[in-house]
Amino acid sequence: MLSKRILSCLVAVAATAFAATAALAGQPLESYVVRDAGVGPLDSKVPFDQAALAKILPQGVTFQPQIVELEGAAPYTVLRISKGKELLLELESNGDRKKPRVTGVTVFTPRIADARGARVKASLNSLYHYGEKPDCIPGAGRYTGRIFCTVPKLDHVIYIFGGKKPAEAGILPPPAEIAKWRLIAIMWSAT
Repeated sequence: MLSKRILSCLVAVAATAFAATAALAGQPLESYVVRDAGVGPLDSKVPFDQAALAKILPQGVTFQPQIVELEGAAPYTVLRISKGKELLLELESNGDRKKPRVTGVTVFTPRIADARGARVKASLNSLYHYGEKPDCIPGAGRYTGRIFCTVPKLDHVIYIFGGKKPAEAGILPPPAEIAKWRLIAIMWSAT
């Protein structure tokens, strides 16, 4: 049998863990930060399940599953999270049917910043400082016409930029043109 002291320690640990989880529930989006480990309370340990997600996301958000079909790939489901008419986040899963987990989060709202302070709608020019040069590639699939750029010091985060005139498929516009483009999404991936 467990001693009273060990039992009280276990109860204290469990209560602390529950309080920490409860503290994450309903946090305002403005407190979320996109970092290498995840986006706010969303990381690769979180089940890709509406009921579980409803417990940790702010109240009043709605969930909309959407099937994504890309040429040459099997269709997959993303979960779009909105508040009113504003699209906030899009979640992707690892595809595991038995234990699906969140493995990707795309942020579409300027209410959430990344670890560097970047927010959706910022210009590309304003996000790279002191000689940093973006390493960018043309977007593909549903992001054709956009560009993906790496984020200094964040290995699991990508910036997605768009301009007034979309880029031609597979072509990276000249640096002078994309310097004026705006951040349309911040994408975190567990892999």
